[in-house]
Amino acid sequence: MQSDEIRSNLMHLLSETLGADPEQLTNSTYIEDLAADSLEVTQLVMEIEAKFGLEIADRDAEAFRTVGDVVTFLEIKKNPQH
Repeated sequence: MQSDEIRSNLMHLLSETLGADPEQLTNSTYIEDLAADSLEVTQLVMEIEAKFGLEIADRDAEAFRTVGDVVTFLEIKKNPQH
């Protein structure tokens, strides 16, 4: 899966799950700045797992601070040879 496709899918999930405006999201956008409560963040992680066909350990999810952190994690998981 290409980086652009990963980012596009993630932005769509952030928009759908958290109501974030995808036009305003950048890699440096902090997840906490999206005004998501813990239930919404848990839902987002579940949506990411379903969309990308992988499991995200709690310790990995807790390390997500920015949108870029999530993109990088997904790039590594979906393209392990890089």
